[in-house]
Amino acid sequence: VFGLFVGHPMDTIKVRQQTFQENRMLTILLNTYRNEGIRGFYRGLLFPTLAAGAYNSIFFGNFGTILRGLQGTHSDEHLRKYCCESGTLQSNWHRDVMISGATAGATTIIIGAPTELIKTQLQVMTDPILHRKARSKDAITGPYSCAKAIFKIGGIRALFTGWTSLLLRESTGCSMYILSYEHILCRFQGTMAPGQHPKFRYQIIAGGLAGIVSWVIAMPLDVVKSRIQADNLANPKYNGIYDCLAKSYREEGVTIFMKGVFATTIRAFPTNGITFFVFQYCMDTCEDFVPSVFPEKKEIK
Repeated sequence: VFGLFVGHPMDTIKVRQQTFQENRMLTILLNTYRNEGIRGFYRGLLFPTLAAGAYNSIFFGNFGTILRGLQGTHSDEHLRKYCCESGTLQSNWHRDVMISGATAGATTIIIGAPTELIKTQLQVMTDPILHRKARSKDAITGPYSCAKAIFKIGGIRALFTGWTSLLLRESTGCSMYILSYEHILCRFQGTMAPGQHPKFRYQIIAGGLAGIVSWVIAMPLDVVKSRIQADNLANPKYNGIYDCLAKSYREEGVTIFMKGVFATTIRAFPTNGITFFVFQYCMDTCEDFVPSVFPEKKEIK
């Protein structure tokens, strides 16, 4: 949640860069502050904040379960928690991690699709009186009224607008996220004995850098996702992923698919660094009380 609060202003700028005609970062930053104040940078924050716990539980829980299942097909001597643990690295380890990350990322769209849609719709609303003075019963004044308006347009199906582009983004990004984290962590930490915990500062650095790597790779898919979800849902401009790709390229060229990458890298480091730090701290703490699934790890105290 803290990571979301720190990174959300840059996420708002990124989404506006990807969807507005005027998409220069500094111009959007100044216009947002001038017209909407500080609150403008935090549009759409509530739903991601409420969903953060469930999202990360689904992702990390499924990742661990899938990875253990894949590694369970190999001999015990190759099971490991980190790739930098001493011993021989099983030849299929990279494949297992990427498959686990991609699959776990895909499972998050159950929560992620409606959350991202509502967040994006609110982020592209720039009317300064929208949230403060609107009195119409149909006015969109926050996440609930936004969700209600979307539901009126097309029911539950409308709340999952853009889910296919989100699925591709999450599968691609999450697979690279985990794999990058493991190897960056090893570069800082060096070889560890089985059962040893890496230093927290290295986990924060590795998590932050891995977040940057994964977002840069997934950025074209994120642009498509943002444009589809920011569209007028009652009368959409884009008719799916391929139509969005074609129209975006035809109108703005190939550079549009990397719009918002700088704002994303600024946001990614603190957000992902904090996420991995908290996750790993909780896991390491739990291992003091629960038998590990890894045979090299210590038994229950």
